Amino acid sequence: MVKEVLISLVDNAIKFTKKGEITVGVTESEEIVKIFVKDTGIGIKKEDFPKIFKKFYQVESYLTRDIQGAGIGLYFAKIIVEMLEGKIWVESKVGKGSKFSFSLPKKL
Repeated sequence: MVKEVLISLVDNAIKFTKKGEITVGVTESEEIVKIFVKDTGIGIKKEDFPKIFKKFYQVESYLTRDIQGAGIGLYFAKIIVEMLEGKIWVESKVGKGSKFSFSLPKKL
């Protein structure tokens, strides 16, 4: 299931990063594993943060008109992470890129 979350986040980063780079990383503590996918893509407005994990939500922008998607990848990623007793979040700046992270308890 973690694989599906990671695939969704990487797929999203690829869609929204025309040029630049995508970085995937892992950090851990005694109790938690944190995985992140960081890109240098178009970024997301702060007011869209609460909406991007909702079913069928797609960022409205002239920059995303040619990007295909159903708007369910991040929704399912959130469901899976929460089902595994974890958390998922985003940090982003328009024009600078995004960093999607999720943390899971090591007890899995």
